Amino acid sequence: MKATQTLAFGLILALSSASFAQSETDGKPSARTGTPIESPAATITYTGNTLGGPTWNRPFADCTGLSGVGTATPYSTQQFYVTTAGAYDLFSDQGYGGGTAQPQGGFDGFIFVYADSFNPASPSTNCIAGDDDAGVIGLSEILGLPLDANRTYVFVTTGFGNSDAGPFTNQISGPGNIVLGPAPAIAHVQVDSLSNAGLLALALVLGLAGFVAVRRFS
Repeated sequence: MKATQTLAFGLILALSSASFAQSETDGKPSARTGTPIESPAATITYTGNTLGGPTWNRPFADCTGLSGVGTATPYSTQQFYVTTAGAYDLFSDQGYGGGTAQPQGGFDGFIFVYADSFNPASPSTNCIAGDDDAGVIGLSEILGLPLDANRTYVFVTTGFGNSDAGPFTNQISGPGNIVLGPAPAIAHVQVDSLSNAGLLALALVLGLAGFVAVRRFS
């Protein structure tokens, strides 16, 4: 009886996992949403490779939950910041299918943007946007993403499934300069308080100045 119950429970788990994985693949490739900026003031492009990189259990495109397909998919990160607040477009070409041809035949990619910091052990924390396919497998995009000036963001490039990895070309465009790397720290000017001796000297100077002024106009 116990063996039958265990077998039934295992079958339910297997079916549930299969159903979950299938639901995540439904609708691929997704339709393009939004319109890219026609004449951005600035654009920056960089390349990378997720093959052999660290792995994580990526979240869904809306930054919630954990994927049942990309449970240990390699990823690559790139910090950046912008000098002007506004809406920015982020693209990733993984060179598969409709994407630009790249070595190793490309892969089915996935991208995310994190504000301030990225922790692969907590995939939903600080995640502000994600995208799987921009109308075709091998291309990902996040359009019109509002970004603050001089704030560090992290562009994460990863794969749809655990075997999806390889070289990629990413691009960020928008109304202000885009700089790769963390945003500069805001300098704080420290004003030291006057010591007791300093205060006494200041009082003497002011008192002397007042005495001279009184004598002058007497």
